[in-house]
Amino acid sequence: MPPKDESTGTTVVERPRTPALRILSELSRGTYVSYSRAAKELVSNAWDALASNVQFKISEDFSEITILDDGVGMSEDDIRERFLRIGGSTATQASVRQGRRLIGHKGIGALSVINICKEVRVLTTQQGSAERLEAILDIPKVLELAKQDEDLESHYVYQLTKWGNEEKSSHYTFITLRDLTPEMREFLSKKGVSADQYISNVGELSGVEQFKWELALVSPVPYSGDSPFKGFSGTPIGTIKNELLKANFSVSVNGQKLLKPLQLPSADVRYSAQKKYKRGLDYEIYPVEHSDSTLEFRGYIFSQATAIMPADIRGGLIRVNNVAIGKYDLNWMQYQQSMGPRLVLTSGEIYVYRGLEQALLIDRDRFRETDKNYKAFREIVHNVLRDAFGGATSRSRKRSNIEKERKAESFREKMDAKVSTYLRSMHRRKPLSLHVEKQSNKPPIYIDSKTGKVVVNEGHKIFRKLKANEKELVEAFLIAIGIGRERAAGDANRMTDEIFKIVEDLFEARRAN
Repeated sequence: MPPKDESTGTTVVERPRTPALRILSELSRGTYVSYSRAAKELVSNAWDALASNVQFKISEDFSEITILDDGVGMSEDDIRERFLRIGGSTATQASVRQGRRLIGHKGIGALSVINICKEVRVLTTQQGSAERLEAILDIPKVLELAKQDEDLESHYVYQLTKWGNEEKSSHYTFITLRDLTPEMREFLSKKGVSADQYISNVGELSGVEQFKWELALVSPVPYSGDSPFKGFSGTPIGTIKNELLKANFSVSVNGQKLLKPLQLPSADVRYSAQKKYKRGLDYEIYPVEHSDSTLEFRGYIFSQATAIMPADIRGGLIRVNNVAIGKYDLNWMQYQQSMGPRLVLTSGEIYVYRGLEQALLIDRDRFRETDKNYKAFREIVHNVLRDAFGGATSRSRKRSNIEKERKAESFREKMDAKVSTYLRSMHRRKPLSLHVEKQSNKPPIYIDSKTGKVVVNEGHKIFRKLKANEKELVEAFLIAIGIGRERAAGDANRMTDEIFKIVEDLFEARRAN
């Protein structure tokens, strides 16, 4: 924490560029639907200021929050034109400094937290300068003027105090959100469980734990361990994780370092805690990566067999230069096809590095959907989504056949399950099963290509004098020949291989029986 200074500084009244009444009114009504996403703007400023550490401290009586970062600090112009002004530009669009993609663009600075507290104080100094600045913004006064449609050009002011005795090696920004609103205090004091317990939604956490969980999710902090996927670090997620680590940026709340709270596949208390998820059967990962002269982004879409938990991470989250824009969108930017319950099976993050800066709205929490780059971006993501939702259907079929085989008691039932597996790729949309009939005028076994059925004709004379166990063996051989020929598609060598493989598989099922 910066040292206290009891010396008297020079105090003046400053006037930043006036915010628009309409925007100020919208912010005062609580544009940000969660308090942590309001505080995200302060984290974004620290990220752009090349800070390595951002420390949030919530007072024990929940009356104030302090935020200290070790970034480059702010000058008078920075405070006036960027921090206390809506729409200030830092001219950092698409730039990279010290391995970090900067947010830049227009933002709302300190005014992001006007529905959290009644006073914002910022104490800051820049390296190489002996000057320390303190700016104080009286939020109720500003809001009252906006409510009455007063002339903000004359009345939108803040108090600025200057000292000239700062060590030139110092650089920091120390922000105090004083006199937190009753709503914010009520939220922080809310009782609930801790983040290391199972939750079906984030609202089950205590207020402070929820604030930390949400802030970790929206901030450009690293992932924990091998998350977001257990045992998977391939591209493009590997590239994303390496970039976040290279940025050397950390955020802590009350001394606890925040890491992205994602671990997929996600747990569900309805299923065994010891269940081992198998890729390709219980979940699948669909990489998203695109780069052209206009757009650059990468990420993933994750689809699993059970509902994503907690519910707050269902859908897609878009990040611009590593900082989250809005929250997870269950409908994936208005994906038009009817997916029904499959929507809750997906989660994903898309990191956008170029092309959507101009589509960002003033609160940096939403996009202008009419922007041509945004529409092109959405179409590309939707194309990957089609594969992800189709994968959910494919995995469902696989699990159904495995369960059918597991529950089979007789050799005939096990052969039925095996046949479904063999023919799935040839008759994806047909009911697959083994059928028995007794007709003397048909071959002992045949495949109905229209329905995908394998028919065993026990009325054929070849079966008449066979005992029951002998009949099973002959059926198995005939089934293997019929399916092998179907799968080989005229290739004699492949047909031989297929027949032997199927015979071996079928007789393995018979031995297990």
